[in-house]
Amino acid sequence: MYALISIEEDPSFLRYGYLSRDNVGDVRREVSKLCGEVRPHALALVTSFGIPDAFLGPIAFNWVEANAWSSV
Repeated sequence: MYALISIEEDPSFLRYGYLSRDNVGDVRREVSKLCGEVRPHALALVTSFGIPDAFLGPIAFNWVEANAWSSV
């Protein structure tokens, strides 16, 4: 996933012909697919890093509440 995201974000792969425009679309679709596969495990992954709750933003705990108009 990291390699694909790096390729997706670096325009030199397209500029120097390492990827065609069609390949760029394929890379984007694969990144989206992989994100979907990782999404159910996101909380466990973040927890495994041992990051203290104080360093995490409110969105890490309750996405709906953090994005509600009342919290703005």
